[in-house]
Amino acid sequence: MSMWAVIGELLHFLAAWIPRPQIVRANEQGIAFWFGKYVRVVKPGYRISWPAIMDLEILPVARQIIQLNPLTLYTKDCKSVIAGAVVVYSITDIRKFLVENHDAEESIVEIAGATLRESIVSKTLEQVQVTDGRASADKTLTKKCAKALADFGVEVETMRLTDFAPTRVLNLVGSDLVNVTTA
Repeated sequence: MSMWAVIGELLHFLAAWIPRPQIVRANEQGIAFWFGKYVRVVKPGYRISWPAIMDLEILPVARQIIQLNPLTLYTKDCKSVIAGAVVVYSITDIRKFLVENHDAEESIVEIAGATLRESIVSKTLEQVQVTDGRASADKTLTKKCAKALADFGVEVETMRLTDFAPTRVLNLVGSDLVNVTTA
């Protein structure tokens, strides 16, 4: 190792002991991990962080939106549909969101996707499109998703269908095109 590399490493080590100012905005909160294990919630305001002994993770807690990728599903009457949704949420408990979850945003996507799937496959195509209608479907999605995500420190404002249409599912087998279902 060259002398300059050693000097660089030494300066990097010493810089970690210098306190750093940190501003947490009004629409943010954070978690301070002291020595990697002691956890403290950080509210908005001016903070001093000590990089050598503290890891500060700050996230927005205000209203946020996640767009779910469209899913190809089968309704109760075996009709193939494509369904997509959007989830509007805010973080109510930053500790649950960051500390008790490994990848919190991925958890939201997974739970919302499962809620969407469960709601579509339990109804016929006519129930989703005509009988219950979009407003009723959105209300049901919001209620189920809010209940599932409450344990993760997330409040769901709404979950709405953004895409919903009958579709065909085609599988490629070798070089032949095989029609699996028709809408």
